[in-house]
Amino acid sequence: MNIKMMIATLAIFSAFAVKAQDTVFVFNKGILAGQYIIKADQTAGGITYKKKEYKKMGPLTIEIKGIHLGGAVYKRTLELTGDKETTLFIADETPHIKGQFEITNKAIKQRMAKGRPVKLYLLLNPANERMKIVSKRLFMGTLSAK
Repeated sequence: MNIKMMIATLAIFSAFAVKAQDTVFVFNKGILAGQYIIKADQTAGGITYKKKEYKKMGPLTIEIKGIHLGGAVYKRTLELTGDKETTLFIADETPHIKGQFEITNKAIKQRMAKGRPVKLYLLLNPANERMKIVSKRLFMGTLSAK
């Protein structure tokens, strides 16, 4: 009986732990270049890539899956920032694909090819301007070079 109770308790705790995180996928030329998990309120983390792989960078896609996507009440955008938290580029969500963002800015790709870090923030704003929902800015990780 104690073993069943322990297994049930572990299952409940693991279910709560899984729900409090997001998984970020990075695709280069449509091929998965890396993935990582960001937990709620985490301020560090991300993916480290080889500069050589990003010298001839193709289309770069960031895909976020998890609880922080906010459903239909939020309009999602991805903010890419530099060293001093200055906004370099804001990517709109790909139409009809929840949590997917295409990075089309050449300056971002050049920055990554040079080995400079790029921080990702998910911006959640109300889909309807009349809604009284608070906007959010969530850290989604850092792309940095080896």
